Amino acid sequence: MKKQDFINNLIEMKINDKIVELVEKKYLCKLNDEVKRVLSFEDINFSINDESRLLSSDDILNADKKYDYEFTKKHLIPLMDCSDNDLLVYDVEKKQYSKFNIVDKLLFKDKKSISECI
Repeated sequence: MKKQDFINNLIEMKINDKIVELVEKKYLCKLNDEVKRVLSFEDINFSINDESRLLSSDDILNADKKYDYEFTKKHLIPLMDCSDNDLLVYDVEKKQYSKFNIVDKLLFKDKKSISECI
């Protein structure tokens, strides 16, 4: 799937209240509709330009253990594996998207919309 196709599908995506509730409870937050829609893609197996893939709900809910980092404590919700050891995350406190390098434990490329960050 191309980036623009993902964005177009995101606009139309029906929110999966079950997964959203689990993530909001785990990360102690209320999410905006765009992030809710990204989470709602979790049942659909796809990649963007063969480089990035959405994380499963299991990956998101168990990210602290899987990636050996305190995502929950830092209020960062991992959403997508962007290759090269980078994840797309949503920063709950700053209400923005960022890339996070899982090796260096470093945030970079802060953007307000997901389309700017992927």
